[in-house]
Amino acid sequence: MTDFSPVDFGQEVCLPGKYFGPHVRDYYLIHYVSAGRGVFQNPRKSYQITEGQAFLIRPGEVCKYTADLNHPWVYTWIGFLGNMAPAFDRAPDVFEADGLLFEEMLSVDQFSSSQAAFLAGTLFKLYCSLFDQKEKPDYVNRTIGYININYMKPIRVEQIADLLGINRKYLARIFKEKTGNTMQQYLIQKRVAKAKRMLSSGFNVEETAFMVGYTDSFTFSKIFKKYCGVSPKHYQKSCYKSRDLLDTL
Repeated sequence: MTDFSPVDFGQEVCLPGKYFGPHVRDYYLIHYVSAGRGVFQNPRKSYQITEGQAFLIRPGEVCKYTADLNHPWVYTWIGFLGNMAPAFDRAPDVFEADGLLFEEMLSVDQFSSSQAAFLAGTLFKLYCSLFDQKEKPDYVNRTIGYININYMKPIRVEQIADLLGINRKYLARIFKEKTGNTMQQYLIQKRVAKAKRMLSSGFNVEETAFMVGYTDSFTFSKIFKKYCGVSPKHYQKSCYKSRDLLDTL
């Protein structure tokens, strides 16, 4: 058995009053609440769970959880076993969680043959965030990692700051200090770099714009030209010319 072996993962937008249990599982299960609220009950206590919190279910525990009638929760869950899984026995039943980490987990569909490995990696990050509190969290690298995975999606500074649980202006300031760029500039540079690869691989402008996060090709072309000095079509033609020249050598 590996250190962490994911056995269950998903996300749900719950209906008002939806409940699960009482039930017993034979693996560890963590739910992170990204919106709404509800009640979690285990053999020790009944907890009111709100946005930004996670609750832990241990193997063999009889638990039940119920979404609020007026503000039902949205949660992401991950179930796991493994050699390091018992370390979570010393975690609290309910804890403030790294929302950005659970948001990253939702990118698992990008991986076809390595989904278990990707989720295992996020479990290591979760383990470190819970049990290694000696160093200050590296918010900038966490932000960079999030952008690198989700550059094709709509991304806002407020969204990342909320997931990290820090002030938006503070995150913007430390990101600029460490990287020399704003988060928006870093996102655009990431998208343009990906677009270059796609254009040189034969994707047309419309396809490329959509795959790097732009809803229309006009906006994409305008930004691409600003950063590259040429339009996407001219860039693609130059790539083809370079290949033709290499073929003649």
